[in-house]
Amino acid sequence: MIDSASGGSETIAVSFKGIHFPKDIILMGVRCYVVYPLSTCHVAELMQERGISVDHSTVNRWVIKYCPPLGEAFHCRKRLVWVSWPYGRDVYQGAGCEFSGVPTLPTLAMAEVKSGSRV
Repeated sequence: MIDSASGGSETIAVSFKGIHFPKDIILMGVRCYVVYPLSTCHVAELMQERGISVDHSTVNRWVIKYCPPLGEAFHCRKRLVWVSWPYGRDVYQGAGCEFSGVPTLPTLAMAEVKSGSRV
């Protein structure tokens, strides 16, 4: 189980039974591999710099074992996006000029010429 940052009341059920390393180290290695464009060798080197001796094949086994259940658990908890973007209905103001709709590059260039300001 992974405790959440909001007081630890919510948990995600992922089994860490029978593991050699603490779950925080495993989660750090899996997160480094998933979030950043690193290979398992790079993740093992990164963990070696932090004083944790681990082989790249061990990191690969962690990724294979823990990514699917973690991804499933986090996907269920992901917030939905309900707000749509109102393109073409807003008025944008910038540098004392008003634009109707979404400003385009020629419109912005003409507004800068008219107002006398350059970015």
